[in-house]
Amino acid sequence: HGEFYQYVQWHNNAFAVPHALDVPSLVLYYEDNHYDIEKSVESLYGFLELSSNGHVPPFTYSGGYSDHYTAEEKTAIIDFIKLLASPETLGSLERYFTKKATKRGFGFGM
Repeated sequence: HGEFYQYVQWHNNAFAVPHALDVPSLVLYYEDNHYDIEKSVESLYGFLELSSNGHVPPFTYSGGYSDHYTAEEKTAIIDFIKLLASPETLGSLERYFTKKATKRGFGFGM
């Protein structure tokens, strides 16, 4: 449980700090680099108000961890996250609770 508690708390804090400091933030998803690295880089450059140099380095995605857990463990993990997550954290993590995400290798969906 400890690792998942830390994971959720990290995300809760990552959303709380920009709100508390009234600064903008950007959410990037690691696996999105695998599916569309150019779009991810474009989003980051836009957020940072930088212009791209046109070169996007290759990205290697090694897959996720969905095969590390049983169906029962995945259900328990999702329930645990839903219990602890702030609304912002839950909104950003819900994408991992679907069957499609699990098939792609990065979700906990059933």
